[in-house]
Amino acid sequence: MKKVLIGVLGLAGVLVLVAAGGLYWFKTQFDEASAKTVASRPAEFGDHSILFVGAHPDDEQLVAGLLVQARAEGAKTYMLTATRGEAGQQHPQIARQKDLGAVRMAETLVNSYALGVEAHDVLNYPDSGVITVPEEELIAAVQARMVLWKPDTLATFWPESGFSKHNDHMRMGKVAKIAAERLRAKPVDGYAGPKHIAYPLAPSKAMRLVGGERGKWVADHQPPAQYSIYSNPAVKLRGWEIHATQRDYVQADYGFPAWFVHRIWNSEHYYVETLK
Repeated sequence: MKKVLIGVLGLAGVLVLVAAGGLYWFKTQFDEASAKTVASRPAEFGDHSILFVGAHPDDEQLVAGLLVQARAEGAKTYMLTATRGEAGQQHPQIARQKDLGAVRMAETLVNSYALGVEAHDVLNYPDSGVITVPEEELIAAVQARMVLWKPDTLATFWPESGFSKHNDHMRMGKVAKIAAERLRAKPVDGYAGPKHIAYPLAPSKAMRLVGGERGKWVADHQPPAQYSIYSNPAVKLRGWEIHATQRDYVQADYGFPAWFVHRIWNSEHYYVETLK
């Protein structure tokens, strides 16, 4: 009996080690070897204010760590969301579909407040139809907020990949960059636009591993990460609770529950462009 018990305990120990090794390997798929780990944007670049330009309610989940850490160090943070997310699916369904835009707008406003964001404008461009809006109209909308809030750094999507290959993401990344470049070239009221653009990037190895063809495409069309910052899993999970219509989105889209993903993937990766 004693030998059997020892054997069972030994086998259990081996299984635990194998599981731990597998978990560690899976976690490395969310790391970026090219990225330097920094404490925060303000600590590394001296930012006093950051503006995140997104496309949909819940896009701020991708930069929650950036916004929270910047705010904790005294920087002001702002958000501009192009659509109300009315064309999205619900995970789970908790509201009438015709009311989804209003519900999701409320969700993102509540979440940005929880993240310490100073001001947040939500526009009413068509969800999944931002590409149909004249480019100059979008540029003007973004530039107006830049002039109003005067951010040192712009955070937005990499225009060639949009983090997830979403056309709205890529469009807003493109127009936000143009708006910033135009202000650098021609200041308005003494404000010469943001000095840097920080692009949040998807974890390339993980996207290739679990993201299917879309994930491989995204990994192939984004630049190498330069910087990584810690992102508190509790902040991300709180965000999904606030975004109640999207609470189970991570599970639905990637096959793993949010509580697991954000404990494994507890950093945000960025490519930073300095504007002349």
